[in-house]
Amino acid sequence: MANLSNVTDALVKLLELNVSRLLGGAAVTVSRIPPEKAEEAGDTRLNLYLYHVANDVDGGNDIPISPGGAFPIATRPLALKLFYVLTAHAVLENNVEDSAGQQSLMGWAMKTFHDFPVIDSGLTLSGTQIFPTIGKRVVEVILRPITPEEAISFWSTDQVRTARLSAYYEVRTLLLPPEAPTDQIGRAHV
Repeated sequence: MANLSNVTDALVKLLELNVSRLLGGAAVTVSRIPPEKAEEAGDTRLNLYLYHVANDVDGGNDIPISPGGAFPIATRPLALKLFYVLTAHAVLENNVEDSAGQQSLMGWAMKTFHDFPVIDSGLTLSGTQIFPTIGKRVVEVILRPITPEEAISFWSTDQVRTARLSAYYEVRTLLLPPEAPTDQIGRAHV
């Protein structure tokens, strides 16, 4: 699972299937592009963008997988947290922004992540397996408690527009697989 886009693909699939179900079967577009690009598209969609990755010092197994001796760090899994921003975009005719539509989409998307806070290989919606490549691992989807000031700060590089309706999620613990040990590295005994 070294490809981080597999996690994003699973989250997008979960949003597409569940929000569509909640809307009575209406098709839902979920993109993975920077939020400003999703806004430029001028259509109605949800957008989930991975904006940051960090080491998860509290999660994951940081024990070498080879028996005995000292081992290179490459033989330990790398525990990661992924940080996403979820935005909703909706437009009416004549490219007029639809704030009620945005709020509706955002509510259904947030309900989806609330209702499915843990993703494992058994999670299936509408006959579709959400994350078939996860194996025996699980990942948690957590709404981050961002203050309004922090949200404004996130959007502060865009001086022309106001902050966008958004929610911030942390996905943990993702373990990037270690390399198989090839040689034992140790200290010489004198």
